[in-house]
Amino acid sequence: MDLTPSTQDNKGLERRSELQRREGTTEQLADLPLALLGWSTGSATELFYSAAQDPGNNGFQAHSEGSFRPIISPASADRDRGLRNREGTLGCLALLAREWPQPGVQFILGSLATTGGRQRAVNLTALARIVDTAPSELRGKKGQIVAALKVALPDDSDAVKEAVLRTIGSLVEAPDDRMDADCAQLYLGALIAAASDTDGAVRRQVVESLRALGLLHPGLVLSSCHASLSGGWARLDDGHRPALLRIMALVAGESAERIERPLAREVIVAAAAASTDEAGPLDQEAASELLVALGRGFAAEVLDQLLGKVKPGVFPHPMVIRTLVELSGTNVEGMVPRLPLVLTTLQAAFGLVKAKSHVCVLASALGLFSKSILQYFRHSEKAPDPALSDKDALARTIYTLYKNHLSKWLQEKDAKVRAAILEALGHMVPLLPRDRLEEELPGLVPQLLSLYGKQPGGLPVTQCLLSVLGASVGGGLGSSCGLRGQADKLLAALHGQLCGPVTPGDLQGLRNREGTLGCLALLAREWPQPVVQFILGSSTPPPRSCGAREVKIVAALKVALTDDSEAVKGAVLRTIGSLASHGYLESPEATALVDYTVGLCAVPEEGEVTGRAQGPREGDGEIPGEGLRPMAEALLEQIADAEGTTGLVWPALLRFLTPVPYTRALPVVCRCLEKLVGRQRESGTFSPHQGTTPGLPDPQALLARLLTLSSDPGQAPGRGPATLTLLLALGPTIHPWVEGLWEEEIPELARALGGSAESGMVREHREERLLLFLSRSLEEIGEERWSLRLVDRMMQQGRQLAGCPRERGFLFQCRGLVLKQTGSEEVVRAQLREMLRSAQYQQALEREGLALGIGLCADRHLDDALGQLEDFARPHLSQKAATFLKLVKGRPGGEEAEAVRSGILLCYGRVAQWAPAERLRPEFGADVLGLVLLLYQGGAPESKGKPRGQALKLSLTQAVTLTARAVLDKGPRLSRRCPAKGELLSCLEEMAGSEPGDPSGHSLRCSALTACGLLVQLEPESGGDLTSRLLRSCAGGVIGTEGGSGGEEDQAQRRGLAREASAALQGLLRQVLLRDLSPRGLQAVFRTLEGWTVSGRAHERERALELTAGLLAFFLESLGPRPAVSHCGLEAMVGRLVPRCADTSPAVRRLALDCLCALFSIQRRYQGFPAEGRDGSVERLKALGGSRSAGKEGANPRQACREVARAVSERTPACRLRDLLAALFEGLTDPQPGCAIAAGAAIHAVLARRGPELRVQAPGLLQDLCARLRGVGHQGARLAAAPSLAALARHHPADAIAALLASGPDPCRPEGALVWRSLGGRAAELLLAELGGPGGPAAARALSAILSHPGDGPALDDLYPRLLGTLLVPRSGAGPDPQRLPAKGNPREPMPQNLNLGPYSVAALKALLSRGSGAAVVASLEEAGGWQMMEDPGTYPHGVALLAEAMVSQGSPHLDGLVEYLAAAPTLHQSQPAAVAAFFGRLVKHHAAFDLRHMDILVSGLLWALLDRSPATRLLAVKGLGDVALTDPARVRRYSAKLLAALLAGAEEVDGPRQEVALEVLAGLSRVLAQLEEDDVRGLLVNLCLGIRPFFEEGSDRVRASALSLFGALSKFAVGQSEPVLVEQVHSVLVHLLLYLNQSSPEVRQASGRVLASVTPLVGSDDLCVTFQSQLPQGRSPCYWAFLSKLTRSIAWDLPDYIQTYLSSSLHFCSNPSPEVRANAIIFTGHLLKNMPKDNSQLWGDEDDHVHQAIALMIRDPAASVRMTTAKTLSLFS
Repeated sequence: MDLTPSTQDNKGLERRSELQRREGTTEQLADLPLALLGWSTGSATELFYSAAQDPGNNGFQAHSEGSFRPIISPASADRDRGLRNREGTLGCLALLAREWPQPGVQFILGSLATTGGRQRAVNLTALARIVDTAPSELRGKKGQIVAALKVALPDDSDAVKEAVLRTIGSLVEAPDDRMDADCAQLYLGALIAAASDTDGAVRRQVVESLRALGLLHPGLVLSSCHASLSGGWARLDDGHRPALLRIMALVAGESAERIERPLAREVIVAAAAASTDEAGPLDQEAASELLVALGRGFAAEVLDQLLGKVKPGVFPHPMVIRTLVELSGTNVEGMVPRLPLVLTTLQAAFGLVKAKSHVCVLASALGLFSKSILQYFRHSEKAPDPALSDKDALARTIYTLYKNHLSKWLQEKDAKVRAAILEALGHMVPLLPRDRLEEELPGLVPQLLSLYGKQPGGLPVTQCLLSVLGASVGGGLGSSCGLRGQADKLLAALHGQLCGPVTPGDLQGLRNREGTLGCLALLAREWPQPVVQFILGSSTPPPRSCGAREVKIVAALKVALTDDSEAVKGAVLRTIGSLASHGYLESPEATALVDYTVGLCAVPEEGEVTGRAQGPREGDGEIPGEGLRPMAEALLEQIADAEGTTGLVWPALLRFLTPVPYTRALPVVCRCLEKLVGRQRESGTFSPHQGTTPGLPDPQALLARLLTLSSDPGQAPGRGPATLTLLLALGPTIHPWVEGLWEEEIPELARALGGSAESGMVREHREERLLLFLSRSLEEIGEERWSLRLVDRMMQQGRQLAGCPRERGFLFQCRGLVLKQTGSEEVVRAQLREMLRSAQYQQALEREGLALGIGLCADRHLDDALGQLEDFARPHLSQKAATFLKLVKGRPGGEEAEAVRSGILLCYGRVAQWAPAERLRPEFGADVLGLVLLLYQGGAPESKGKPRGQALKLSLTQAVTLTARAVLDKGPRLSRRCPAKGELLSCLEEMAGSEPGDPSGHSLRCSALTACGLLVQLEPESGGDLTSRLLRSCAGGVIGTEGGSGGEEDQAQRRGLAREASAALQGLLRQVLLRDLSPRGLQAVFRTLEGWTVSGRAHERERALELTAGLLAFFLESLGPRPAVSHCGLEAMVGRLVPRCADTSPAVRRLALDCLCALFSIQRRYQGFPAEGRDGSVERLKALGGSRSAGKEGANPRQACREVARAVSERTPACRLRDLLAALFEGLTDPQPGCAIAAGAAIHAVLARRGPELRVQAPGLLQDLCARLRGVGHQGARLAAAPSLAALARHHPADAIAALLASGPDPCRPEGALVWRSLGGRAAELLLAELGGPGGPAAARALSAILSHPGDGPALDDLYPRLLGTLLVPRSGAGPDPQRLPAKGNPREPMPQNLNLGPYSVAALKALLSRGSGAAVVASLEEAGGWQMMEDPGTYPHGVALLAEAMVSQGSPHLDGLVEYLAAAPTLHQSQPAAVAAFFGRLVKHHAAFDLRHMDILVSGLLWALLDRSPATRLLAVKGLGDVALTDPARVRRYSAKLLAALLAGAEEVDGPRQEVALEVLAGLSRVLAQLEEDDVRGLLVNLCLGIRPFFEEGSDRVRASALSLFGALSKFAVGQSEPVLVEQVHSVLVHLLLYLNQSSPEVRQASGRVLASVTPLVGSDDLCVTFQSQLPQGRSPCYWAFLSKLTRSIAWDLPDYIQTYLSSSLHFCSNPSPEVRANAIIFTGHLLKNMPKDNSQLWGDEDDHVHQAIALMIRDPAASVRMTTAKTLSLFS
């Protein structure tokens, strides 16, 4: 709007206005409106406009009526200036209407009755502008405005009519001041019902809608919610009631002043009842919130209801008290003046406290009341109640409550209750009277300080204390005696709180520290000097004098021995060292210090695993530092070296030798004792009998303990030499007769065992040396009583060594050795019994020690040992083994029972090993092995199949090995018959073949193999199946073991274990071979190794061939003189070993040549040649092997194979050739390509030399060779074997063709092409006939190989058309998969089909086209990628289409004949409709190459293909039919009816996804319709519209957008007779189009907008056209609501006859599957109902209730978005 002044007369007025505006003197402009009204110029209007915008210019209000007069003045002579002036005046009018709408409307309404013509139009325009500017302020004037408009309706002026319509539009847009009662209740009911929706967003929208309604109609919303709660409180669920109460609270809080008092009272009464109702805490909380909200405007009513709930003699409901508290916090000015009444009413409740929760409620309430009071008086100058300007009355009330109740409640034990009281007290203290506070301080402060020890964290106490100190110090009470007397206690308590530990994440602790600092700051204000002196002072007392006697010093030091701090321990050790240096440790009291030092020496280092009991200082949760134990060891040696400590240290240290907890400290203890013995001997004070002092260990205990420690020196550095050295020093103390022997043997023994490693062999050697030392010592002593006492001490120490299996195992061996030299049978039996019962069988070392001890004892006491073993083992051979273990061990069996059986098995094995041969019975071996088997099986038949642990398995192998070796080695007295041999072999087979590859598994496997090798030598003989299974399992366990990973040491250990296992397996194989030393037996053993010779791992092949070479060498050495035979039957072995001569591993190749040389030598020996004779072929092979082993180049692997093949072909008789070739055929599938190639070369060499002899076997060999070639994966191997197949085929062509088609090599591969090309072109016609049969794929490949050969050209000319058509559309395909389709516009995306011949016929087709004049076609198709498409069944039709295009572009002479051939072959349409449709469709696109007859053929073919229900075929047919539109328009009209009908039906009855088909149908229709005129589609227009509409509901956005665009394109036919038809169709889909404007898909939105812009000129509304063309939203945004609001107003006034149609259509969409569409339908329906004229009786009736009910029901829609939209829509009707 341009308001620039145009005359010079206005300049003075402008200056005056500007000057006065700058000076801010708006009061002086009161006369400006009258002056401006006299000017009817643009400049005056502008100044009027500027002045009207000043909100402080009150001069306009007095002249408001006159301000509207310029609008009725006549227009200026200058039309432009007059129009500009009128527009400016209307702008001024809009500004004035914002402030004073009522005078403006009243003036305009009066002018309407007295004016006419153009002035009436101007008045109506002004009225419309006022209504637009201030719609809400004119709600009461709508009736008068409508009555005034009726006066203007008869006016004939066009300007008046236009102004009347514009005013009516503004009235429609203005909000209505009423809401239909029934409609309001319906919508409010729906929103209230949806308040408990499960979706959070819906609930929030419901709240917003009810809140919006509540802003306009708070009473209606509040009463409706109240009615719902009152009428159905019990029916509403637990979440619905609090939701409604909170909505009511929200409405009441925002519009409390607009709620009528009767309604407010009614709601307050109900809310007060609900706050104390037993419905639930959520209801009570929501009701409390409602009362608090209403309390802002109705505080007295709310207070009356709440206080009315307080009944005499009954404790008030907690929610009542809570509501009162919240009221006082939210409405301080309104509630604090009423708090005296509240406190008076609640004062009686303090005497009714019965529970801790009551205390918390009242204390918190009192504290928050006090907080509100403090806030009220903090602004006392604004306090509305002068009566409360003095707070003394309230202070006295507060003090009374404190004195009578809170001060007593502080003694509560519950921490939470005390915290609540302390918090309340912190708020109350500032309100207490000064004199009363001074009286309470002496008792209150100590009471608070005493709570520091009771209250966790101390924060509540600190906060309360801070408040007390603040009130005291700030009130001038700091110098009073009550507080000054508590200064020391206060400072000490606060200092303790400051010094407490606080972690970084402890927020409570940090706040407590801050509060403590605040308290100290307050105290420092009052008493700065005492506080500072206390903080800076020291609480450490001065050190005492150290001149007391040593006894007192030591006694004082004992106090620190129990401290767990490392720092304290180090200080104690340093103090003990100082005392030792100055001679303070000579008194007996110092023994405790020595014990303390030894205890620190016994503590293990961090991370050390001792496997034994802990020392006396372990297990306390703190491990000393690394330097603490060396410090203690050095101190102990210092004490031992000090003068005068011998009498103290010697007995003290001697006591620590036998207790197990101090084992870690024994190296230093032994060294100290050895020094003390040496010092005593030097001084002559050593006594051999001092070790027998009471309380000290006796000689037997010392010997047993020191020997045990020497057996395991690795547990502590230097323990072995230290214990042996001490043993030598204590020799006279142990026994005087051993001193000379020990002086000779112990030094040597100490040197031998000092640096021993922790390997098994070294451990056994060490224990043997110690046992030998013990045996000689006992022989030297020669006292049985002394030996028996030694056995007792060993037994006692064994009991103490729980958790030390190595030491206990050695003690069992020592006990057995001592018992061996004991003659008392009773003692022996008792000791054996105790040993068997006390052993911890779950420890392997302990089991081994026990078994060896019992074996040593059995050397002299065999019967006693066997008897005790039998008695102990008997329960494990019965069903009650678990009961026995329960009695013996105190817990049921299981793993422990298995461990016990393992120990018994080892015991039997050791007894068999050590038992003297002369005392054994002949059946001893069979009996022991039978018992061993029963023990292994658990004694129960049903336990045979149960899994066993590795320990039990290892024990079985050891027991069997020891027993079997004893039977075999101890002379002929023992029988070798073993009935349990078979079962034992089965058990051992499982162990040898299925154990893991770790070192323990290797040990078990080797042990099992050794046991098997010994068992097979016993009788009876094992069956062949059992032996074969045993050998396979054992070979798999040894050969298949992986090398593993790890360091060099680990790898070396694994290699050693592997060699050991291989040696054990070799022994087993030789023992089995000795049972049948013949070629048959040799092959039987080799079959167990044969599979490993072709393993994929080199080390496995090498191990297998090593075993084979060893067997062959052993077999050759074992051969003796025998009669000559023609063959020995080892050809199969030769054939299996020949491929290995080309192995990638040099070691394997060398071993293979060695094996072949050995086999050839065996054959010569069987043929009668002497062992010392030489053979040329063998010598050549040995030379090849020798060159390889020497590292020379020599012959390559193929050379070696040819040498071997020549030798084999020369040596093998004709009757054994089939066996040799069968073995060589196996080599073709060898995993190694080189070996497979070598096998093929060997086959070719054999067949080349001996082929004529295989005439009878040729068919079978041909089939076998074809079958083998199918499994050959390496190209080189196939090429190597192909010449053999070709040679056989040339000799036997008839059999070759059938065999090749059935199982021959692929003709596409070089080996297959080589074979087929040898047959020539005479087989092409035969293969063409086979294309449609079962052998079609093979025939197609073979045909391709033949066609690619340049020969035989003339023979194929007559077959060219048939070949081309057959190969183009193969007949054996099953068509495309209906479940998958290629993407539109992407022909390379696969279209899945089951075309068996397509990939195979492509090569043949390409070869066929290349032979003739189609080279250009081949090149064109190659460039376009068509051949690749045709090779893929999914894209085969697209490749066919490219071929058709290439043939057209290159002018192929065979194109017409090919079309006719394809049209004349209906089977092709049935078998491959997709290929035919693709070919014909592409030819239609290039229509210029065909005449009308051929075009009819093409269209008919496409229509025929359209009958197929496959999506792929349908897509190609529809696309081809749509391309007809690209031809001549005359041809399009010729096929128009067929095309439109066919295209509409193209998307129907499709078996699978129809999206791409539908898109192509719509695109085809668009292309066809673009070529037609109105008269061409006149009769099809309705069908077209009806056929397009279903696509509107498609799930694909692209389909819907395309359908909408197509419908919009129909608007060009809206001429002549088709126009009314199309108009009706537009009205039927208008709602659909409007709903799609708010779709999430941009394609659908834009398409819908374009269609609306193109078809709305047909609906007959100019406003709609303007709206669609100018205000149509282009995207999904909030303006959609505003757009529909304006749009529905235009519909309501311009298209009243179609409102019912639109409503019905939109209600229909409310049940649409898409939530988005349903939501849009609700929005449209809501706006249409809102803007519908209410006085139209034709539109309102029973249908009105139905529509509103339908909208209300949508609030229950399953989709949350729909429910949220419905809730928002309902807010429109406010």
